[in-house]
Amino acid sequence: MQTIFLAAGWQAAGHGVDWLDRASEIAAWLAAIALGILIVRAIIRHARQPAVGRLSRGEMDALRAEIAKAELQTVGEIQVVVLECSDDHPQGDWLAALCTLLVGAILSSAYFDTAHPSLWLALLLASGALGFALARALPDFKRNFVGDKRAQETVEEQALQEFARLGVHLTSERSGVLILVSVFERMAVVLADEGIHSRTSAATWHDADSAIVAGVQKGSLAEGLRKGIEAVAAVLAEHHPRHGETVNELPDHLIVRRK
Repeated sequence: MQTIFLAAGWQAAGHGVDWLDRASEIAAWLAAIALGILIVRAIIRHARQPAVGRLSRGEMDALRAEIAKAELQTVGEIQVVVLECSDDHPQGDWLAALCTLLVGAILSSAYFDTAHPSLWLALLLASGALGFALARALPDFKRNFVGDKRAQETVEEQALQEFARLGVHLTSERSGVLILVSVFERMAVVLADEGIHSRTSAATWHDADSAIVAGVQKGSLAEGLRKGIEAVAAVLAEHHPRHGETVNELPDHLIVRRK
């Protein structure tokens, strides 16, 4: 029988610290910190998310007066719609759940005994459930998991539906304009009817879009809408000025709702 001795200071092969494991652990902690920052930011911004109730009665009245004032200079019509979201974006909930699950998987494998698969599986499910719940409870957190392209598509689709629903296309000179703001997507759309669109370009409405979005980002939705209305009114007054007595073909709508 042969006896093998291990000299002092030696270690068995394959039991050293794997640099790849360490790197993955650090990456998981960085991801966890990033998620924590997103969650804290979402909590801070949560009070600014709801569209319903965000504008006071005084601000609503002032904006309606601004619409009426703008329409005194033009035969055009302005309709304003503010939504909390244009779509439920369920994929954002599941993507948030997947991200938290992955972070939880790496951290739990490093700090918990994976020899008990039932416990490890429970930790993974808890991580995913936490991400899903946070996405449902904190829209600003969920927004990080919805791509800009998808958000833009839903806002533009919603704008077309509102345009038709409010009859913006039914004015005699086809000079109606819809301003739609979707708070969750952080986007604004200015949609002009054929009569005014044919006399302008997409760049014409850039100032209105920029003013509205800047107002929303700063937390001043009312001011952003006011500047947007002013920008749209200036374009309408230039291309469709008022001539004599005109009829208000559409109500001076300022609609605020969840979806």
